[in-house]
Amino acid sequence: MFYGVKLSEGIKAGLLTKTQLAKRYDNDGGPFSLDQKKNYSTLLVSVFEKESEVQKLQLNLDNLSEKEKKEKLTSNLIELTELREQMREFEVFHSSIFDQTAEGRAKNTSIMWWVLFSSYWKEEESSKLSPVFDGESFETKIDSYDELEEKDDPFWNEVISKLAYFVGFWYSGRATNQEEFEEIERLYDVSVFEKDEEEVPEEAPEETEEASEEESSKEEEATEKNDKTEES
Repeated sequence: MFYGVKLSEGIKAGLLTKTQLAKRYDNDGGPFSLDQKKNYSTLLVSVFEKESEVQKLQLNLDNLSEKEKKEKLTSNLIELTELREQMREFEVFHSSIFDQTAEGRAKNTSIMWWVLFSSYWKEEESSKLSPVFDGESFETKIDSYDELEEKDDPFWNEVISKLAYFVGFWYSGRATNQEEFEEIERLYDVSVFEKDEEEVPEEAPEETEEASEEESSKEEEATEKNDKTEES
């Protein structure tokens, strides 16, 4: 119902529907270039083949030793995760094209509704669960969400980011059980790690050769003065 209300609001505000936008793209040859379509098709085949390989290893159809099976399974799962992440990037790009449609706006607002109304926390194990976002209505909880963001607290920034990430996957039907959520969490951790790696500041440059020579010269002069002092 909430989605329907927001969809209607978007259409009334003049936003195009997905169907209308898709027609425009069809007239122009679609949102993807020919190379992108080929890459995506290749990626789909690679994912299918890698999933088949993982299933084969799990069943141990080749009668591998437990050690060899574990090593190959780990390696293939890592490769499968990377392939799925590449697929996700394609899908995010495709999805972003339709984000400004009436349906896109309604979907994003609905995901926010679930984030706001399904998030609870407690400081200690014995404590009572409390809503992460204060308020009874969507509007008041949005205000609480904005207040938490404005605090720029690392803990709450991580909470909000993770909530939106998990709920987004659940809402789109891509995480419906514990195993799928665990895989999504691994993807999240990888993306956060890569982001942190990019933000690591560069190390300060080493002393230049000229500066090192100057320092050595000063040390030699000091040593000569000490020797003369001892002689006298």
